[in-house]
Amino acid sequence: MLIQNVFFTYYKVKGGDNTKSEEINNCINNEIEENDYLCRVINCLIKNCTGPTGPKGDSFVSNSYAMVHDESNSTIQPNDPLLLQATNLSNNITYDSSTGNFNIPEKGTYIIHWWVNVRNKNKDDCTPRASGIEFHQYLPNDILIAHSSTHNKISCCDTGTINGNAIFNATDGSSFRFLNTSGIPIDLVPNDLYSASVSITRIA
Repeated sequence: MLIQNVFFTYYKVKGGDNTKSEEINNCINNEIEENDYLCRVINCLIKNCTGPTGPKGDSFVSNSYAMVHDESNSTIQPNDPLLLQATNLSNNITYDSSTGNFNIPEKGTYIIHWWVNVRNKNKDDCTPRASGIEFHQYLPNDILIAHSSTHNKISCCDTGTINGNAIFNATDGSSFRFLNTSGIPIDLVPNDLYSASVSITRIA
């Protein structure tokens, strides 16, 4: 019997042997008082006992996401938004390429990753400097979420890659966008086709 085999194994692990066979049979036949712990366990197994049902946990399916990219060499002026032109895929989250806004219809916690390949276009001053991108909550309030910049300062006409990520909370109907905070105009520079890419996913 499976129950006997299980408990034989239990006794062997505990240093016992199969001499407990009679005790187990007595438990199964209800010939030992049920206040004996082992008998209660065996009887519970036989009767398929279950405890009280616990509270139902919250279910969550990550069904809000978007990925967009750009292939252009367009220029972004200081404090202007990053305008990516192609939406790879999206669900619930929408992207407006005319404003650079990611529009999020439902409250939740989200994670976003981005990289942008840029060129320093400041021909009036070739002093090496970092190019920066800031990720902002645009509506309902203009709030800085994260800042990222080129690792090494770049001179005029040189290129570098800006990348970053952030976890943030969004309210219903909020929108987010990227801004050029370099203080200088920057060009997007295609590198093996793409000049920029952004992906965003709801995680909670």
